Amino acid sequence: MSDDPYQEYEDRMLLEEHAAHPERFHRTNQMKQRFINHIQSIADPALRATCNEILLLDNFLTWPASLSHHHAYEGGLLAHTVEVVDIALGIEQISNGVGDGNPFDRESSFDILIAAALWHDVMKTEEYKLNPVFVDTFPKGTRCIIGSKGTWTETPYTHQIHHIQGSAIEFTVAARKHGVSPATIDAITHCILAHHGRREWGSPVEPQTLEALILHQADMLSARYGATKEVKP
Repeated sequence: MSDDPYQEYEDRMLLEEHAAHPERFHRTNQMKQRFINHIQSIADPALRATCNEILLLDNFLTWPASLSHHHAYEGGLLAHTVEVVDIALGIEQISNGVGDGNPFDRESSFDILIAAALWHDVMKTEEYKLNPVFVDTFPKGTRCIIGSKGTWTETPYTHQIHHIQGSAIEFTVAARKHGVSPATIDAITHCILAHHGRREWGSPVEPQTLEALILHQADMLSARYGATKEVKP
């Protein structure tokens, strides 16, 4: 494995996947660069190194963010994640007093918010499986979407672990490896666990901090009104 996570990510770009679709490839490269820029904006070196780990995850670049609800297309997970970070940054600027002053009783933590947004959905790479066959081979009613190399379907991970808990676990493991402070780990883990906003929507806890609430709102805005659209093959 390369010592440079950005180069490692370049090596895993799956060029063959995109070679036949130059518009999609161009858009994915733009999203990838925005993602890397967000990582580089994190001030804490240990936390920045932790976020670099996302770049080494198999399938993060090409996986969908869902099978039906939002960003349900090849590359949708990356697009949704970048969108959530962008929206969270806009809300964070307001919370920290850009313009007419701070409307909240405290400032949000930039590093905690950005890291939580980058990590919040990463384990959706385990919730969906790419099958090298197409939809007509699956039982009627199977939740799936068709990509350029097959069909994505749900895995048992969705119901046995779920991406919210899985993302929190993977973040914690990576953060401890890189020496992130326990208080920062707890703050970001809370944001990840709370990002669906309500227990009935899948979050085991509800937002208890400003950063967690901002992340939840950014995730909802992207899921419901996100401007990112699929580039058709």
